[in-house]
Amino acid sequence: MASLGEDVGLEGVHIVVPIDARPLRRGGGVCRSVAEILVKRDPDHLTLEFSKADRGGRILVDTWRNAWGATFAAVYAFGRKPGAPVSAPCTWAELERGTVGPQTFTYAR
Repeated sequence: MASLGEDVGLEGVHIVVPIDARPLRRGGGVCRSVAEILVKRDPDHLTLEFSKADRGGRILVDTWRNAWGATFAAVYAFGRKPGAPVSAPCTWAELERGTVGPQTFTYAR
């Protein structure tokens, strides 16, 4: 497993980056600031638009998961879709080879 916590989800890949929470508790917008820099550097591929309709095929840099009490699907959680896809950890190499995707891991396999 890669160090940043890549996780194949229901519709895409979630990359979880561990951070020091102390600056967040002091009211800093560290994650939002980093996200804004990433989007500014690559606006053709990245966005902060939460609405899928407004993304235009770009990747959401989701900072909402950093809010107090926010949740996200745990590793090995079942999805409510046909075939029961399962959220599963993967490596960068698997992602680069294209051997894993949102429907790779299911209840049946």
